[in-house]
Amino acid sequence: FGFSPYAEDHEHETVAAAFACDTCRHESKAGRMLDFTLLYNAEPPQVEETATDVVKAKERDLTKSDILTGLRDGLLKEDEVTTALTTLGYDEDEVGYYLARVDFQKDANPSERHAHRLYLYLFYPVSRE
Repeated sequence: FGFSPYAEDHEHETVAAAFACDTCRHESKAGRMLDFTLLYNAEPPQVEETATDVVKAKERDLTKSDILTGLRDGLLKEDEVTTALTTLGYDEDEVGYYLARVDFQKDANPSERHAHRLYLYLFYPVSRE
């Protein structure tokens, strides 16, 4: 009868108690309907994205990459990067993570940067005149 909030062989004094029970929450008819509704209304999977959505996501990622490279190379300041990433739609936690990652990368392998500079110096000599 109807969509019961109780799982089979489970009894509770109130509906709220039934939904507080993990078994009833997911195994009752009402719980399964709720799970379905939540999944149905979630963000669309990639197969449902339009070509425009895909292009926008790629452009957003490329822009983010350029901004973070600018910070790493010293062309941008941290507050400028924070503003730019926030404008692109990244939340405060994501921005904090990206800033921390750039700081980590700066400190992680100074020998790699020196090796890259040496490579450029040896294989792409610049006229010193």
